Amino acid sequence: MGKKLTISLGVIAIIAVIALVLVVTGILNTSPITSKITQEPYLSISETHGQDLWLRAEIRIYVANNGGASASEVMVNVGSPGGDFQTKSLGYIAEGETKTADFTFTLLRGGNYTFHATATCFEGSSDSTTFTVHVNGL
Repeated sequence: MGKKLTISLGVIAIIAVIALVLVVTGILNTSPITSKITQEPYLSISETHGQDLWLRAEIRIYVANNGGASASEVMVNVGSPGGDFQTKSLGYIAEGETKTADFTFTLLRGGNYTFHATATCFEGSSDSTTFTVHVNGL
């Protein structure tokens, strides 16, 4: 009985060390889990965009609240490569809810353009993403 208990505790200790290393290195992200336990909002951002449009980029930003509390005063900013940016308010996002914001940028010529989007809330949670849109044109 003593050997089996020792082996089991050793395996548990190894698993705990591996989990700790994954959390410390950021490979295992526990933020949504922590946010649910501490009753805080946790914003997560993603995007889709129109393909091959003539001299414009149409972008839809999705903002999800995966935390354990509502997020208030949620703002979404999208910046274009030329330094132009647009901001939209999503207001209040309940826990487990996702809202969208649509943005359109007019460009002077075709090509690949890199955009950066950020979502923030009053409670301090934020997330961002960078993505490339191909635009048809001259």
